[in-house]
Amino acid sequence: MAITMQGSWMLRVKTRNAAFSQRFVVSGATTGNGTYDGIVGNAVLVTGPQWTVHIQHQPTRQAWRDSAQRLGLPGVVAGLLSFDMAANDGGLDDDYDDLVLACSLPVSPSDYVVYGTAKTYSGACLFNPCRDDYIVIDSPLRLGSVYARHPQLREVIKKLYPERTREEHRPMRDSESDLTPLLIPTGLPNVAVGLLFQSHLARAPEPAEVPMASESVHAAADRLDQAEADALKALQATIRRVPFKPATLKAGVGRLAHSELETIAKIRDAAIRFRCDLERAPGLLLRFQEYDRTAAEQQGGPYTGTGSREHLGLAVTDELGNYIFRFSRAPSAAATGPTALVGGEAPAAALRPDVIVQVMGRGLALNFETAPYDNIANLRRIDLCVPHAQVHAGSCAEASDHAARRADDGATLRASVYGGQARQQPSLAAHPRTVFEYVGATALMVVGPATGRCYRFERPGATVAVDLRDRATLAGIHSLRMQQAA
Repeated sequence: MAITMQGSWMLRVKTRNAAFSQRFVVSGATTGNGTYDGIVGNAVLVTGPQWTVHIQHQPTRQAWRDSAQRLGLPGVVAGLLSFDMAANDGGLDDDYDDLVLACSLPVSPSDYVVYGTAKTYSGACLFNPCRDDYIVIDSPLRLGSVYARHPQLREVIKKLYPERTREEHRPMRDSESDLTPLLIPTGLPNVAVGLLFQSHLARAPEPAEVPMASESVHAAADRLDQAEADALKALQATIRRVPFKPATLKAGVGRLAHSELETIAKIRDAAIRFRCDLERAPGLLLRFQEYDRTAAEQQGGPYTGTGSREHLGLAVTDELGNYIFRFSRAPSAAATGPTALVGGEAPAAALRPDVIVQVMGRGLALNFETAPYDNIANLRRIDLCVPHAQVHAGSCAEASDHAARRADDGATLRASVYGGQARQQPSLAAHPRTVFEYVGATALMVVGPATGRCYRFERPGATVAVDLRDRATLAGIHSLRMQQAA
């Protein structure tokens, strides 16, 4: 599975621990496209609105194959934001150290990096389990179920969203709904976390990339290292954590009585006790939008989702559901130059962007969207929870259609990344397989999220060969035991 990247990044081969030959392929970039040997120290500067990285390996006397890839957590040290992209070539171990790329960029006030893990949820939970700022009702869930368990919320929702109920006693049917979630304010303060970047320059200077045919791997790496060091020196960036904001999150809280806020608090506490089944969501196509609140929302009104939006770009979750997405925004004057704090808070903090994350399906059809994340920091973790039914096939009978959708989604992503231009992708041989044994008591049927294939374990002790791309998901099921490569 390719990793989708945005903007300018330095890629370096950090470590290699593999018997097979290793390489990485950059596609869809403005500069830096090509195939690069997996030699420790090899480096390339890649630029462009959106592009992809494939890490590949070549088994003995066979064609090049995609390796399984995982994203590491980003961090900032001495003004440099970096994370690892680790690969496993399906050999004798599962250590994800066969080839590791270090991806880095000098931080600046104009750069925003959002990262996290996407999961699907199902079970007894009625509210989005990933949100702790609001009670969020994802619109595809029936309001009738919410009212049945928490009848006290009926009047609260009527006050906040009178247009979302057609009649006083009849909740809106799913067929009448859109995908805009309902936000119920808790009356609690904003406890958003993250890192803020401040600098003497608005953005990092772009190093000049001058390819030299006779240049050795180490000479090229030294030149790029020097360019990165020059950028860090020019920026002189400082990093600090988002200050605590005691102000209550609005979203219509002014329409509610104190007794109603107390009721919401009790419901929120009770909801934590309901079991919510969470599963990692690999291979999700995510679209990021900047959301501009309406005048009514800025004045404290309920969230409507009708404000203007700007598409920022696409990303795909890796085999564990992890993602990293970068975008740029012109910083306010408060973000550059020496930091001046007013009452312990950065000036113009409210000018930071609000971000919505959408899950896209076949043909870029919208399957789900989050409530906005307000005033995000330059580096912000956002873990996503998506209703399970909206991103997974419900049975093995639908698996082939699900696989076709995944393939079509991949084609759609490539078209988006490459601007609609047809580009030749590396031809890959069939993926190796791993054998799993079912150690449960009855039977089991699993749809592999990466391939859409249906794996049937008809009885205890049954063994099934599983595509390597689905291995991580099946390995997380307690009733399955991984045996050996097929």
